[in-house]
Amino acid sequence: MTTLYANADAIRAEARALDPVKVVLTLVLLPFFVVGFSARFAWVAVSMVWTGCVYGWRIASKRVDPPGTHRPNGTETR
Repeated sequence: MTTLYANADAIRAEARALDPVKVVLTLVLLPFFVVGFSARFAWVAVSMVWTGCVYGWRIASKRVDPPGTHRPNGTETR
């Protein structure tokens, strides 16, 4: 039990040492950080999906077999 009380005392000492200005500024800036992080995450997700769709469209529109695949007549594409 002494370890628990020692940790609680250390936490209380740290809590007393907190600067109220830093705490308020952190709380004020937190929404901006969350919005920016979410926007960046959404941008990366959308760009990856878009790139995959464009790549798939280009591959499908060529109507040729990818290199190394065998055609029914036994020839190989190059």
